[in-house]
Amino acid sequence: MRKAFIVALSIAIVAIASLFTSQNVNASGFNAGNIISDNVFANKNSMSTSQVQAFLNSKVPACDTWGTQTSEFGGGTRRQWGEARGYYAPYTCLRDYSEGGKSAAQIITDISQEFSINPQVLLVLLQKEQSLVTDTWPTHIQYRSATGYGCPDTAPCDSQYYGLTNQLRWAARMFRAILNATPTWHTPYVLGSNFIRYSPDASCGGSNVTIQNRATQALYNYTPYQPNQGAINAGWGTAHCGAYGNRNFYLYFTNWFGSTQDSSPLVSSGVTTSTTRAGTGQPIYVSYSIRNPNNYPVVAPTVGVSNRLGGSFYDFNITNNVQFAANETKTFSGVFFPGQSGTYRMSVTYNFASEWWAGNSTDILVEKPTLELTKPTSITPEFPLVGSPHTVTYSIKNTGNVEAHLTHLMAANTSNGVNLGYHSENIIVITPGQSYTYTSTRTATSTAAQETWATYMLPTGEWHSLGDRVTSRSYTSPSRVEISSPISATPKHPLINTPTTVRFTLKNTGDQPKKYQSVGVAVTRESDGQRFDFPSRSITVNGGASYTFESSRTLPAKDTYTYVVTGSLDGSEWGSHIVGEASPVNTKVTTVKTYTSPAKLEITTPLTTMTKKQGEITTLSYSVKNTGSQPAEGVAIAFYCRFNGVEYCDIPGDTVTLTENQSHTVSRTVSYTVPGTYTLKPLRYQNGSWTDYGNAVRLTIQRLPVTASMFTTNLSLSKSSVTLGETVTATYSIRNNTSSILQIPRYAIAARLNGFNDFGFKDWFVINPGQTVTYTEPFKPSSRGQYTLFPVMNMNGEWIGYKELKLNVY
Repeated sequence: MRKAFIVALSIAIVAIASLFTSQNVNASGFNAGNIISDNVFANKNSMSTSQVQAFLNSKVPACDTWGTQTSEFGGGTRRQWGEARGYYAPYTCLRDYSEGGKSAAQIITDISQEFSINPQVLLVLLQKEQSLVTDTWPTHIQYRSATGYGCPDTAPCDSQYYGLTNQLRWAARMFRAILNATPTWHTPYVLGSNFIRYSPDASCGGSNVTIQNRATQALYNYTPYQPNQGAINAGWGTAHCGAYGNRNFYLYFTNWFGSTQDSSPLVSSGVTTSTTRAGTGQPIYVSYSIRNPNNYPVVAPTVGVSNRLGGSFYDFNITNNVQFAANETKTFSGVFFPGQSGTYRMSVTYNFASEWWAGNSTDILVEKPTLELTKPTSITPEFPLVGSPHTVTYSIKNTGNVEAHLTHLMAANTSNGVNLGYHSENIIVITPGQSYTYTSTRTATSTAAQETWATYMLPTGEWHSLGDRVTSRSYTSPSRVEISSPISATPKHPLINTPTTVRFTLKNTGDQPKKYQSVGVAVTRESDGQRFDFPSRSITVNGGASYTFESSRTLPAKDTYTYVVTGSLDGSEWGSHIVGEASPVNTKVTTVKTYTSPAKLEITTPLTTMTKKQGEITTLSYSVKNTGSQPAEGVAIAFYCRFNGVEYCDIPGDTVTLTENQSHTVSRTVSYTVPGTYTLKPLRYQNGSWTDYGNAVRLTIQRLPVTASMFTTNLSLSKSSVTLGETVTATYSIRNNTSSILQIPRYAIAARLNGFNDFGFKDWFVINPGQTVTYTEPFKPSSRGQYTLFPVMNMNGEWIGYKELKLNVY
């Protein structure tokens, strides 16, 4: 072993030799032209990670981590000897070593799999170069140049290759490059005759060696010397002009793992595949060769590819009775379509002499493709009519690492439990990163509801769905949208910088829904044409249904604004003609003025305090003015009234709309027959509530003594005698003898015959000074006898009767 330095090589060789004194050290089977077969050299699956770990454990039962044992090289303990040369404890054995979070066993098997090199070859390489497999106290220098890669015999080691993982990867990379005859990796050795020296010392000579295979070529590229007969005879010992690298490789391998050669009569290559990662159903193209190394012809009853997945057999490319001439190499090719996902293990296999032989295996990872919906399933038009074509479309993308081979790609469709799938596109291949758009057109024949979704089938027969299901149906009549409620703004007279709400109602009188990408109200300022549009939105008006659009915003300045209903179906064309296409333009336009200050009614001429007589006509009035900028629209102005402070006697007034600085006088004529004190105030109804405002005034009603002389009455009859059932016409009048306008609560004709038969009632009429009011009234007596008739008047709750007449009824 190299104990981390080259000058100790001779001592190390003696130490190694002592390790194998009890083992077979016969190197007589060493063949300089075929040190190890290609198949054995490349058998990456010869050992698992756990097997490698168990092997390392068996070679070093106890590790001298702190170097307490006596040094093989003198100088006290191993630690003393090592630290005197800069090799400090602890000393980590290969079985316990880790790098980058991986154990040495894991590193070995990972690199073995990466480059398809037998892990046994890598273990032997570590042993023959630095004795790392069996060393019980290896130093860090041994790990630094673990395989001797980049360490020529004539120069120091190259630091760019330092480290266990680095050393193993570079060694395995070189081996694989030579096995593959990679043209970019130079080697001075060729298959066939090569002159190979016995020692670095040229004076020791050499001989021609016929290199028979790539594995042997790779070993000479690594260690460019062959052992002479003395080195072969010496076993683990030394000999004059001896070179031991390739001899020791042979001895370690055969002692630890058995023969370096195949026992098969034929030599097979590994399986070369078009890919190491495929999707289910993706064709995997393979090629391989089988060589007859014999000097006589051979017939193989069966040749093919052994293919395993989880214990199941998927062998393919089988050829029977294959004849090989002496030293002939045949090349084979085939294709495999994997139906299941998983890791397939492929190797060349052939039958000979009733035995089956298999070459190095190649693993192929087969995955189910990963497809994602990049454009969801859609139906165009979204609301098709019965008997008209519609198109379903969606886009998918292969977001995985393998090709997607699809047996079917389609839009599935179901209606009332019946499957009515769209057109199926067959045998579709989508490479990783590639997108594919599906589209299909057909005509609907009914209005039944349907569900449509994206789906595909893999070669395994599995159906997969993508995205959400789209629910749709077809319609019997095209949409027809009208504006059933014209555009309006609330408030009608908005203030600047305060919210204004616009609304209108659309009604679809057709069966087919109408979808607008955007519906809104465009607003143009009259003074400068600047736009102040209301927020728009996307809406759908279903057949036979209505939709009320409502949106709010503020406007910044006092001006006149034009509101226009507008919108777009798909964003490509905008206009008023698109929304409510079945309605006239005037339902889509309104003009709104904005104002700077709210309407404000102020009293300019107040009510006055008055004293009136009972029943005397009184005129109440006050004037108001709108001192705000905003019109006061629909304001009711009236009179607040309370009698003796509690009884309601409010008086109706006028409903007015006043623009800025406009005035109005409200006036009402009243007559109070109940004496007392009345409290009056201006009263208004605005914004949903009544409010009294302005100063209160008093109206005092004085009692008016009523006498018969205040009025003159007269009564005449069309007849003084009638038969029962005959009608008499009564004419009666009353004259106001006072100087005041009076309101008469009640005036009538009293008729007496065995009780009250009064008629001709006249209530609450006004009579001016000196005015006479005359009435006529029919009277049909209900009994025979003599009636007494006379005018009567009620005032202040008192009845006053006047001159009587007699009416005889027979």
